[in-house]
Amino acid sequence: MTSENLVYLIALPLFSSALLMLLGRKADKWGHIFATLISASTFVIGAMEFFAMIDRPEASRAATFLVFT
Repeated sequence: MTSENLVYLIALPLFSSALLMLLGRKADKWGHIFATLISASTFVIGAMEFFAMIDRPEASRAATFLVFT
């Protein structure tokens, strides 16, 4: 069984850090809040996936995600 939310564990920090680096000093006023929210949301997604995995039967707890076709 695969969850579609696993891609957000990589994508959210990757794209948010790229956005903050591209904006540079323009993000000085709100960049720290944005980065904290992204970090918190990544933690929440990870916790949700962890508890969803715990609820599955033991035989189907492995999560697979096809990266390349």
